[in-house]
Amino acid sequence: MADDRLLAHLDIILREHRTGISEYELMQRLDAEPQAPFTRPDMLDSWVLFRSHFWLFHHLYLLKLQLGSVGETLDIVATRICRFHTQDTASTQTEVAPADPMQEYYLDLDNLVRETPDSLQAKLDAFWRGLQAPDKVHADWALFDLKPPVSAPALRQRYRALCQRHHPDRGGDAVQFQQVQAAYARLKPLAT
Repeated sequence: MADDRLLAHLDIILREHRTGISEYELMQRLDAEPQAPFTRPDMLDSWVLFRSHFWLFHHLYLLKLQLGSVGETLDIVATRICRFHTQDTASTQTEVAPADPMQEYYLDLDNLVRETPDSLQAKLDAFWRGLQAPDKVHADWALFDLKPPVSAPALRQRYRALCQRHHPDRGGDAVQFQQVQAAYARLKPLAT
């Protein structure tokens, strides 16, 4: 149920912003274009914002899949969405890419249907509680079974492995999955 017009607008905008663009800036840019089939959501309504975020990320991951056939890819993070050429097109087409739990989550529209305002609020509450814990970073390193210094690729690889293990759609524990996501958000800036 992809919207081809939205995919076309995303393609154009991401070509123009080769150094990357934040999700918020992308939403503003789409909202400013009269032909774009996307309206910036009410940023104070977490439920509406989540649904718009999910729809946008669904299309970003669809675009990422399309770009793979032409030797390009997207790095998709809410704070910076960046389009770039892959280093070696021939090897990326023959290698099996590691599973990306975020891509799997956003490409499955059933995840949007399964989410409720209450389940979303529970996730937000857990996220904010995790940020307030005073000694959380030490616990985060222990959760990842890593000791600093850790490179960004090594941290990301461990994060993906933990996400696969704990993802609720794969029989994992939802609370543990949320803890892994929150820990990764805190550890990512600390990676070397």
